[in-house]
Amino acid sequence: CLPVFFSSDGKYFVYVNHDSIVIRDVSTLTKIKTLKVDCNDCSINSLSKDGKYFIANTDAWELSIYDMNSGKKITTLQVVKDVAWSPDGKYLAGFGSYSEGSVAIWDNTGKIIKIFRDVGDDEAFVLWSPDGKYLAFPSYGLDDIDKVVILDVNKGNKIKEFNVKYDGKLNNEEI
Repeated sequence: CLPVFFSSDGKYFVYVNHDSIVIRDVSTLTKIKTLKVDCNDCSINSLSKDGKYFIANTDAWELSIYDMNSGKKITTLQVVKDVAWSPDGKYLAGFGSYSEGSVAIWDNTGKIIKIFRDVGDDEAFVLWSPDGKYLAFPSYGLDDIDKVVILDVNKGNKIKEFNVKYDGKLNNEEI
C-alpha cells in the first residue's frame, strides 16, 4: 500500500519511493521534486495545511517533521500512533510515548505546547474540530465498551466522554 497525499491547494501530490519523497504535478504528472530523506523504508503520514512540512513515519514509535523544500528533518516526535494537523496548520496533536494515555500538542518545530495527561488510549487517532477548539479521539475499553472523548484545547480539560458499546448488531450510545 503506497500512501499518497494531495497538497491542500490540490496542485501536487506526494508519495514515498524507497528513501525519497516524490512530489508531482497533478495535472501533468511531471515530477516537481525528489527529496532524499534520512530514513529507510519510511512512509508519509501527512502534509501540513500550508504545504511547508510533511510528517514521515521513520520508526515504529517515531514520527519526524520534514521541511518540504529541503527534505531536511526538523525534529522527531516520540509518539505511539499518529498525529493530526490543526486546521490552521500551526500545531500537531497526538498520543505521546513519554506518558501513557496522554495527548500532546506540538508546534510545527516539535516543541511541546500542551499535554493532556491520562485522558485516553495510546492506540487512538486524534482529530481536531474544524474550528481548532477541540480534540476528539476514541478510547478503547474492556468488554467491548469503548468511549469517545472530547478535549477543550484552550481550557486544557476533558469536556465530554461517552460510551459506545458494540453488540455485534448496532452501536448503543450512552451519553
